[in-house]
Parts: sequence; structure tokens; C-alpha cells
Amino acid sequence: MNHIKYFKTKSILKPIKILLNSKNIEVLNDMTQIQKISFSNPLVCPQCGQKIYSTFNARFDLEKGPRYKKFSTRSSGNSVCNAPLHPDGKPFSERLTKIITRTERMKLKEIKEIDEQVSYFLDQNKRPITDEKEIKNIMKGILPRRISVVYVNYTHCNHSLWAADSREDKNDKMRDVNVGKHLKRKFKGSKLINVLIADECHIYSKQSNQGYLYHLLAEQSDKILNLSATITGGKASDLYYMFWRTIPYKMKRMGYEYDDYVKFVENYGRYEKKFQIKEEQSSSNKSGTVKRIYRGKKEIAGISPKLYTNFLSNIMVSRKLEDMDIPMVKLNTFREEIKPDEDLMQGYDSIKEDLLDFGKDFKVNIGGAFLHGLLSYLDNPNQEPIYFKDIDKLRKNLLPKEYERLKSEGKGYLITTPPRIDLSTRLLNKEKMLLKTIEREVKQEGRKMLIYDRYSGSKAVSDRIEKVIKDAGYKVIQLKSKIPTVKREEWIEKKHQEGYDIIITNPKIVQTGLDIVQYPTIYFYNYDFDVKIIRQAEKRAWRPNQNKECRIYYSYYEDTIQEKAIQLIAKKKSASLALEGVFNEDMLSSMGSSESTSISKQLYDALKGKISLKEDHLKELNIKSSNELINNLEKTEEKQYNIEVVETDIIDKVKFDNIIVQEIEIGEQLSFL
Repeated sequence: MNHIKYFKTKSILKPIKILLNSKNIEVLNDMTQIQKISFSNPLVCPQCGQKIYSTFNARFDLEKGPRYKKFSTRSSGNSVCNAPLHPDGKPFSERLTKIITRTERMKLKEIKEIDEQVSYFLDQNKRPITDEKEIKNIMKGILPRRISVVYVNYTHCNHSLWAADSREDKNDKMRDVNVGKHLKRKFKGSKLINVLIADECHIYSKQSNQGYLYHLLAEQSDKILNLSATITGGKASDLYYMFWRTIPYKMKRMGYEYDDYVKFVENYGRYEKKFQIKEEQSSSNKSGTVKRIYRGKKEIAGISPKLYTNFLSNIMVSRKLEDMDIPMVKLNTFREEIKPDEDLMQGYDSIKEDLLDFGKDFKVNIGGAFLHGLLSYLDNPNQEPIYFKDIDKLRKNLLPKEYERLKSEGKGYLITTPPRIDLSTRLLNKEKMLLKTIEREVKQEGRKMLIYDRYSGSKAVSDRIEKVIKDAGYKVIQLKSKIPTVKREEWIEKKHQEGYDIIITNPKIVQTGLDIVQYPTIYFYNYDFDVKIIRQAEKRAWRPNQNKECRIYYSYYEDTIQEKAIQLIAKKKSASLALEGVFNEDMLSSMGSSESTSISKQLYDALKGKISLKEDHLKELNIKSSNELINNLEKTEEKQYNIEVVETDIIDKVKFDNIIVQEIEIGEQLSFL
């Protein structure tokens, strides 16, 4: 393998790394060669200096504009520079390119290779134009009257748009290799891996690069152990490709081919079919006739119990920490219902009415982006105007002049301008409640808190929370995505040692792979719509080596979209737990539910009053009011848990009683935990 070189494409269009096989290898040992072909400007060819376009024709297409700025995957068409050159090898000027683009009398004529003897331009009879004055005028865009058509001779630059991956970087960068492809090629036909352990296997259940690598490794494995706390998001399709990658023989036996995605969902999931009812008037007898037009279908939430019996029953083991004889501290979940400020509620109602009126007038469903604007306004009532960007969807309801004006402005249709509230000298009720909780948890009990904020970016809610907490005298810091994933746990421990009482972060940043036992109180200031993210993030502190009671707080304004959101999340969370062995009395109805998994769609329906939500969904998951905790603390002191963590093999510590070993076929050694 020493003679093989690995290269990095610079097809600008999108830098990606590739492995060249031994048949088409070009070895570059001289560093001067490497430096010569390296890219200083990724939008310009290093050889001819002309801009790089995705296709040759795009260079002369006024409607498409500067296509070189668009990203694209590497292909045979864009792996070399397609820029035009004069017959003597000199590049076209941008001015000449524009003249050719805009002048119908100028035509391109390709020659095979560079030849200095060939003239730049030909007349309508394809005879060389040799007059220097005429050539200068043509270069300026002035065509001779005697010539009806000017043919422009050209050839392509054809410079390779890749550069050698330098080993002299400051970090001594290693060569990139696709591990799965390398193992498959090197050890073809053999089971190289005895046991493949795939943690968070739900990440690999889609058609993605990660899923493809998992598939390659699974092919090389004798046994597979998949680990996940959330194997499905409530749809049958979540498991389709996972089954093909792990138990393909069973999928074949059940009568499926690899592209039978729709058939699988129809058998084990749920589809929602949409029809449009139209009433047409008959010209013969003036009677109305009803016509039903099929408008397509989409998958919605719901999993048939047959999916478990036909595929998972003999390969899945569902276990919780409580089942493994590991001593765990208490985990309590509380909700904080807060009454909104009067002016905040007035501004909220104004935005809500404008959004609903817009959806009704233009017959457009308000998507998640607009609902996030309504949700975040309650936490930071200083938001930018809300626009509907896709003007084409509104064209039928707009006057032609108004449509053209909005199209030219490029901002979109103004739905509403959120009323601004000056917060420079005041606190919102939700912020006051947060400070009360911090005082009780941090100041009185000596605990540390992890605060989750969904709007840590442009909405600037995190910055507002940090300022409020810091002004109250607490040591607080934000964990941002710029901290590398592998260093986040170390970063948190460092801040803990430095004495930070509170860390504010987005739940997506810490949803997997982190143990945050130093901060046993987790506070959701607002929420993500993805139930998987919430389930992963809420138990970051509840670990076997935790020695303090863990508490989870959900904070929201009552009688607002925030309350509806937490009720929907609790409802979805209860349904998603059913397939994983956490059953309640509504388990079967949850598995067969016909409701869509789109929380944003249900929130919109709830705002319009189409569906009603109940507080019972919170009680089902034992989410208690924070007043219960306050009352208990007033009566008794906090119970401290002192657990001695013994470093030993976990298998020796855990006892499994009454386990029945079932005889299964070869290849079915697959478990979901």
C-alpha cells in the first residue's frame, strides 16, 4: 500500500476527498509540483485563471448567471476545467465572453488542440479574419458590417481540478480512507469482524454516508450488537433500511425486494391518502356531480404490532437501567406553569392572529419556521419582521403589480411585525421564575444546573438568559457548537472545576455521548420539536455514577403555544416509548395512532382549534408541578445519595434471572438494547 497516493478533489464545486485505485494513480513526489497545482482561489482555475462553472454552457447562459458559485458533486464533467482558450492557448477575456453571450452573430467553433497557426476568428464562410483592425474591433464587441456571422475558434483548458493532499500541514494530516470500502476490498468474502457493536444505531437507519458505512461493516461481521435508546421515531420506515443491513435474508423470506419501501410501509406502517373533492355542473340536466381527485399520500405515525412479532420478537432485548440491578438515584420531572406578562400576551396574540389570518386568506399552512417565531417571541419579544419567502405560492391571491413588486424586492410577503418590548430595565415572568429555581437549586441546595435553550442562534434567547443570570450574581457560561464534539465532556469538566454554577446550551449539542453528572438539575427553557432529541438530552445527568437526585424542569407560559408544544411532546414521547418496552394503558392505541409525527403541523392545528390537547399527557409521564417539590423541601431536607462506584466488569455486577435462551438461525445474532 506504500505506493498508493491519496488525493483531495478541488472540483470547487465542492471539496471532497477520494481514494484513487491503482489503475489511475498519478504519483507526485516533488513538492514543487504539488505547490504548483494547489488552489489559492477555489473559484478560479489555477492554470488559465478563468472562473470555474459547473458546465461549459452555463458560462454563456445569461438566465442562469454565475453558476460557478453553486456547489456540486464531483463528476467527469467538472473534474477538469471547461473554460475556453484561444487557439494559441491564451484564455478568453471576461469581456469577450460577455460579447459572445449577448451577440447572436458570434458563434463558437471548437478545435481539438492548441495550434498557434489557427486564427482567432472566422467569417460567415469560415475563412480566417486576418485584418488586425477588424480583430481589435471584434474584441471590443464591434462586428464588421461586411460579416454576417463571426465564428470564434476555441479549445478547452482541461486542467485537472484536484490537488495533492499535502502531508506537510501543521497537524501532519493523515490520509483519508473509507474504512468500510477498504475492509470490503481487502478481505473480500471473509467475516473479518467477530462482533460489531454499533452504539446509537438509529443514526445508521437512513440512506446516508453513515448508514452506508454501517452496512459495509455489517457485511464483514459475524455477530452484530445494536445499541439504542430510541430505535424508532414512530414510523415503520425508521427500521426498513436497518433490517436490510442486518437481516436481509428475513426481508427476502418475507417477500420484499430492496426497493419495496412503499410496500413495507403499507404492511407495517400507516399512509395518509389525500383527495380533493370537486363539484362539477352537468350541462345537460344542470345537476351537480361530485368528483374525487387523488392528490397523493405520505407516511404518518403508526407502527403495526406485526412489525414486532414478524421481525423484532426474537432479536430484540428491551432493558432499562432499573432492570439491570444497578443502584440509581431518583429522577423527578417537574413543570413550571407561568402566567405571561400582560404586554407580552398582547404582542403574542397580535402575532398569532396575523399568522392565522395569513394562512386563512392565502390558504397556506404555516410551517415550523413561523411557529418558531411565535414560540421564541415569548422568550425574547424583540424579533425581526416575519416574511413568507415563497411568493409564487401566493401568486393567485396577489395583483400582478404587487406580485412583481414583491418578486423584485426579494424579501417576501410581510406577514407581521412583532411588537417590541423594552427589556433593558425589567424581567419577564418566565425569567423571574427561572431565577427563583436557580436560587433554590444553586444557592440553597448547592446543586448545579444545565439549561437547555432551543433558540441559541439568531433568536438570541440564550444571550438574554445568560445576561439575566449573570446580573443576578451567578457564574454562567454558554456551551456552543464551535467546541469540537470529542472535547465537550472535557470542556464541561473544566468549567465545573472553575466553579461555573450554570451552563446554557442547545440540547442538540449534548444529545448523545456525554455524561454530565456534575450538573444534576436540567432545565428546559424551551423545546425542540424532535422527541428523539429531548429524550436523549433530558437524561445526560442520570447515570450510574451519579450521587445526587436528578431533576428535570419543563418551563412554559400557560395558555400559549408553549403549553401546547409541551403537551404534544409528552404525547409523542409516550407513543415512542411503546415499541421500546415502556408500556402504559394506551400502548396499543399509540402504536396504531393515525396522527402525523409533525409536531409543527399539530401545533398549527391546535392554534386553529382543530385539535384539543390535555394536561393528562403530562401526568401520564409523571411530570409533576414544581410546587410539589417546594412543599416537600419545606417539610424535609434533601436526601443525599452516596453510592460507591466500584470499577469492575459490568457483566459481573449484573445478575440476569429467569432468562430463556431461544434457538435461532445462523445470522440472527442481533440484539437491540
